[in-house]
Amino acid sequence: DTLSIVKGKHSVKMGYLYSHEFKNENAGSGVNGAFVFPGTSSATFASTGDAFADFLLGRASSYSEKDIDITSHLRYDMHEAFVQDDWKALPNLAFNLGVRWSYILPPTDTQDLLTNFDPSRFDPARAYQIAADGSRIPGTGDPMNGLYQAGKDSPYGRRIVASHADTFGPRFGFSWDPLKDGKTAIRGGYGIYFDRTLVGIALQNAFVNPPFVTQSTFLAAGAAGSP
Repeated sequence: DTLSIVKGKHSVKMGYLYSHEFKNENAGSGVNGAFVFPGTSSATFASTGDAFADFLLGRASSYSEKDIDITSHLRYDMHEAFVQDDWKALPNLAFNLGVRWSYILPPTDTQDLLTNFDPSRFDPARAYQIAADGSRIPGTGDPMNGLYQAGKDSPYGRRIVASHADTFGPRFGFSWDPLKDGKTAIRGGYGIYFDRTLVGIALQNAFVNPPFVTQSTFLAAGAAGSP
């Protein structure tokens, strides 16, 4: 809602906005597996040198498949309020003075399918061990190393980033007619603005991060490149 009051040389406006939004989305890729036909050779894979030829021959360098096509249900709120005074200080000089408060809350998920990575939580001793061919050594590493989950061990409760309420954006503008003849106008303005970060960042974490989704990848075995 918005309220306007005009008194003398001042035109004051003030208002408040509450917004509740949601986004339900799945990864879209389903649980169908995916082959890779690179068209290039490696130490463990012999390619024909052409990706389409590799496809026709069934020479895939790898195969990946997820165990679930997860759906995230995001919910996020926003509160904003403003007050502004359009002040006609002189017949040829006007000022626009105001401030806007933007309290933009990070999203939550109805099933707490949100995770985030905190470098300070990462323990090198719990990292995956990698073999010479680049594959992970089975039985090593903690998939949640450095990660925290909403509603479980997140320091922000059901959210995965901090909320900030000290977000005040000043507004200043002016319009000046230096010759007082109505033919010249010099204008200027300044403001600080706040916006929501891309909610897709939180959404996509659910598609790829443990513990919600597990993706298995199988590399080609041998120089012949049979998957």
